[in-house]
Amino acid sequence: MAAAAEPAYRVERTLTAETLHESVYDLSFPSPEKSPWPANDTVYARLVVPKGRPKPPVVLLLPIMAAPNAWIEERFARELSRRGLAAMWLEMPTQFRRRPHPSMMSGAGFLARSPKRLAANFKQAVADARRALDVLEGELSVDGSQTAVLGVSSPSWM
Repeated sequence: MAAAAEPAYRVERTLTAETLHESVYDLSFPSPEKSPWPANDTVYARLVVPKGRPKPPVVLLLPIMAAPNAWIEERFARELSRRGLAAMWLEMPTQFRRRPHPSMMSGAGFLARSPKRLAANFKQAVADARRALDVLEGELSVDGSQTAVLGVSSPSWM
């Protein structure tokens, strides 16, 4: 059996919190789609992995587009972890650290004024979610072959 090929991109993974019940990692990787804004071309994610279950199935959470914070996504991730499932949520294009400019509201640039830019933003969001699924396939702490996708708000129809 041939070994899995290394991805052509680098995934940064940092353990950011650990409790008796879960481990929390921050991940980042390049977006496969480039935008006009360099800050938007790195995908940031948070992975919450429950302890006590080796390689749990994982849910990829696609967050609310223009939310000012990730409160809802964190709640979903923690509840899924409590139920024995890992969860990873993404910062979508123009959201949080991916904002084109620090003065912009999170996600405000996503729903662009031009149809061409809006289409490009959705294309990037879908490409980022697909890459996140690839990242989960290679993630040693979860069973990436057992992955569900849950969209909250607009991402639910991507």
